[in-house]
Amino acid sequence: MRLWICSVVSLLIACGVFIFATYVNGDANWEPIHLPLPAGGVEAVSSFQISTSGSFHLSVDTPRTAAAEDHVACHLRVVITDNSDHKTAMHIDHLRAAATMQGIQEWESPPFRVSRGDYHITLSNEGATLFPDRGAMVTLQRDEPHPTETYLRNWLMRGVGWLALAVGVLTALIAAATMRTDAVPRARQDGDQSQ
Repeated sequence: MRLWICSVVSLLIACGVFIFATYVNGDANWEPIHLPLPAGGVEAVSSFQISTSGSFHLSVDTPRTAAAEDHVACHLRVVITDNSDHKTAMHIDHLRAAATMQGIQEWESPPFRVSRGDYHITLSNEGATLFPDRGAMVTLQRDEPHPTETYLRNWLMRGVGWLALAVGVLTALIAAATMRTDAVPRARQDGDQSQ
């Protein structure tokens, strides 16, 4: 009986870990949303879904130039609309230089919070066209404060899930085999007593 309880508990742990890993660490929850950076007076629209709330920011990627800039003034408006037409509007008045890699300059907006749900995002440029000579691509990204710890946590959770699944299956097989071997001598004893 104890083996069956161990098996059930292990399988429940495995299910819980795998559901959590799929729900929280699934691609839809972490995948960035890509939009073109709109010209002055133009807007870009996209939709996205997240399963857990979090901190997000806009990342703007442009070809790098020789000029060393640490921030760019802008007049971007971000409107995030949920399924019940509740709108959250933010005005972004500057982008700060974040990183440079392989000829690409990355600019970031200040962070903002978004709750879980299905959304439409509208990005509009209410000012002059930004980076008119080089163009730009905008990405809505989830902030990941500790990427190494997140990566290790995900692998550890998956390892615990697979281990719990293996323990659950093995203990179920051992419990079934034990029940079968216990049933054979009882059947022989019952047969001997009837004669």
